[in-house]
Amino acid sequence: MRTLTEQPVTEVDESQLCVPGCRPERLARLARTAVQRCQLDLTDLAVFTEAASAAYAVTPVLAALAGARRVYALAPSSESGSFEEIKQATDALARIASVGDRIEVVSEKCRDIIC
Repeated sequence: MRTLTEQPVTEVDESQLCVPGCRPERLARLARTAVQRCQLDLTDLAVFTEAASAAYAVTPVLAALAGARRVYALAPSSESGSFEEIKQATDALARIASVGDRIEVVSEKCRDIIC
């Protein structure tokens, strides 16, 4: 099992996360703890998942914290938020968790990512 090391948390504008009642630093810490507790190991995998508003911004961050080398997060605009809003929230949380360099938020599935 891979051991995660604690990484420094950087400050980000909380309003970018759209997670009512939850500080982004706390959300990143809880995500890291969940990965460790579940022994989730995605080392060297490429992951395609969703990104959405509120707590669902954490989904791609969980994959990256579990060691995925690259995470593609599909975030189509919806009544929950625009692509830009969801991308900003996901990117902000990813920066706080120190995994932003491995997550790419996309608006549609494309052959280059899936294949």
